[in-house]
Amino acid sequence: MSSLHRSQTQLATEIQRWRDDWIVRAGEERLLRVRWLWNPEEAALENVCVREQGGTVLDIRPCSDSELTNVLPVVLIPPLVNAHTHLEFSALADPLEPALPFQSWIQSLMKWRGSNGATLAESIRSGLAESIDSGVGLIGEISTNDEMALLSNQQFSNQRTSCVAFRELIGLSSARVQQQLELAERFLTAPSVAGVHRALSPHAPYTVHPDLLERAVALAGKHHIPVAMHLAETTDELELLESGTGRFQTFLSSMGLFDPKLFPGGRCILNLLKILSSASKVLAVHGNYFTDEDISFLSRHQNITTVYCPRTHHFFGHTPHPFRKLLSAGCRVVLGTDSRASNPDLSIWRELQHVARLAPELSPSQLLAMITTHSAEAMQCETTPFRIRQDQNFSPLFLLTENASEDLPKLIRNPSTIPWHPFLHQTSNNLPPHQEFSGHSHEE
Repeated sequence: MSSLHRSQTQLATEIQRWRDDWIVRAGEERLLRVRWLWNPEEAALENVCVREQGGTVLDIRPCSDSELTNVLPVVLIPPLVNAHTHLEFSALADPLEPALPFQSWIQSLMKWRGSNGATLAESIRSGLAESIDSGVGLIGEISTNDEMALLSNQQFSNQRTSCVAFRELIGLSSARVQQQLELAERFLTAPSVAGVHRALSPHAPYTVHPDLLERAVALAGKHHIPVAMHLAETTDELELLESGTGRFQTFLSSMGLFDPKLFPGGRCILNLLKILSSASKVLAVHGNYFTDEDISFLSRHQNITTVYCPRTHHFFGHTPHPFRKLLSAGCRVVLGTDSRASNPDLSIWRELQHVARLAPELSPSQLLAMITTHSAEAMQCETTPFRIRQDQNFSPLFLLTENASEDLPKLIRNPSTIPWHPFLHQTSNNLPPHQEFSGHSHEE
């Protein structure tokens, strides 16, 4: 191989040739030689030969000098993890507007949910297909319906993809609290669905009665499952807790849902983190406005992981996210896409690239852990499938790029670099399109 630079057509042809040979030799010992092997939490390896048979990695070694001419100009990585999304909005072609104020965006979301032409099943199928196509092996899904029949065996059995379904709980009245708890219990005790793990998600501080939060966390403890909650997403949310006033007070009042007894003021995000901390695993989704006090608490409670959704954060024009402070304090931070209501696609890889450009000081091993092992662990799932190791199952995912001779940090940030699963397409000409994103952020 005289050069590691490839046009998309050249790369497609070369991968197709390798793929055809790989399929023909199924069951035999097979070799895959790649420019980079990139695992989370360890240094990437350059010019590596992976020996495989029957879907198991037999060994991993450096390529010999004679093998370098046969190295595929790709990066080999494990399947990816999207820690936070809402598949029900996957039929959206573009994010909903207006992005601000946030309450207007919520109203647009509610209106779309009530009037869109796509069925829930169609949206979920579309979101699953897009996620799988972009290399995701585990999805953290916020489920707003009893959609286990939709997240069915058929969706996952042939794709080596699984899902943690966080049943969303919303309720501000006493009657609604009891109804939501009964719903949660039915959800958690219903017959199992292959590939789907059950969990709970009390929605957000402005939609969840304090009693519902405490009892949902207790229920999660009883069933030994993780909990996810949207927290510190907007400054309006902080104002509602601190003083019981502001845009959320007006928004809830307009729907007849505001109760001054539930929002008397004098509360903060830390109060909620303390309640959540008794669960075995917690996803604190967004955390855009975590304070230093919040971060100090999180550093002492490693069972709570912050889920940063970079391009959704960008879309809403928030001030810089505190992910650097969180990481410096020893807190766990992972990435999610959120939904197509605030994001142009469901590519968790594009989220990593966004962070890589914002924080070039983060190492490749740190970055990849944010969309693989750390995310899986945060959702109480096995981390083994999200590393490529000897004696483990082999499910190759490639990063394709126009110039594999670049060093890995540059390659990661390069917009031409895209994830591609070699065995989910009939031909390698079906490469994912490049897609850029513009937003309203103060961050870049």
